[in-house]
Amino acid sequence: NGCAIAGAAVAHVIIDKLGRRRTFTVSCCVFIFGVLGMASAPSYGWLLGFRVVTGLGVGVGLSVDPVYIAEVAPADRRGALVSCSEIAINVGILLGFIAAYAFRDASPDVAWRTMIALGAVMPSILLVLTFTVMPETPRWLVQKGRVAEARAVLFRLKAKEGTLDEIQAAVREERERGAA
Repeated sequence: NGCAIAGAAVAHVIIDKLGRRRTFTVSCCVFIFGVLGMASAPSYGWLLGFRVVTGLGVGVGLSVDPVYIAEVAPADRRGALVSCSEIAINVGILLGFIAAYAFRDASPDVAWRTMIALGAVMPSILLVLTFTVMPETPRWLVQKGRVAEARAVLFRLKAKEGTLDEIQAAVREERERGAA
């Protein structure tokens, strides 16, 4: 989807400006708005317009996901967690096919609108998680000079001793090279 590509193309700016956690929140809100707009679209033009919005949310969301995992997960679990994320995407696609099958006997107008609206369920759950469970990444906090908050997040994540020093050294090195 071209709109998801566009969302992914600008995601790095949003991710670095807002932080990983807030970017999740924004991408979920954009996606939910787009999905509900598609489900209630009064015409084909509106449906396509909301599809653009949804695509942008998808692109940003799919871009922030591996960044968040890489910055929060312990090194020995990162690969498995990113793989779980990819599996979840495919499970979502499968659920879309199952929903299409489940609504095969419903009236056409109700079936497609309900099926699309159900696409807002998982992002809504993720939205709740961003507010209740997911901390901001220690790396982003260090990049923004919020070292005490990074330390608190690392404590909460039960990170190994010295992790904050490693993050600070990496951020310092990137700044010296002009990459951060």
